[in-house]
Amino acid sequence: MSFLTIVHSTMHTLLLTLSAWGRGFVGLDGGGQGIFNDAQFHFTLTAPKGWHIDREPFLFPALRVGITPKLRNDAARKQSKTYIKVAAGTLLLPTLEEYVQSSFSFYEDAWAIETTRDFEFLGAPAKDVLLRQTMGDSTTKIRKIFTVRKTKDAQNVFVFSFSAPPDEYDALRDTFDAALQSISFL
Repeated sequence: MSFLTIVHSTMHTLLLTLSAWGRGFVGLDGGGQGIFNDAQFHFTLTAPKGWHIDREPFLFPALRVGITPKLRNDAARKQSKTYIKVAAGTLLLPTLEEYVQSSFSFYEDAWAIETTRDFEFLGAPAKDVLLRQTMGDSTTKIRKIFTVRKTKDAQNVFVFSFSAPPDEYDALRDTFDAALQSISFL
């Protein structure tokens, strides 16, 4: 990873400054799927069957949850390029579009944008971006949904990420879509 990529990643994380408080994991529902509940940012997400919800503190405090396929051991799971992640924090820029553009500029060395589209996600404007991210020798195909939700205290930005190696991504599309459809704001 280049020094510039590390600096960009750090700056991007600073845009999502927040504490790690308010995360929660709500057991398993009747179908055996894990449900992640975030008390601070008031959303829930159902993990795909057979996937693991990471409940440990993350390197980047803006990361609210990471969900990975269940693998043989923790080391393999942590190295997996296949994941669902949610980052959230106070929107520190005036608009969602400026936040998205800032993200694009921070990662311009690593992201090759394939498609972008504007749409409405759960009643709020959103941007759907499909990209290829190259970090060193590793390439992943990632779909990112950027959206902003207003609470009584702040405008919060959310980034929902769905990632897999390019040759595996299409096979996981239905799984990723189901996870996206499971998201609800409380």
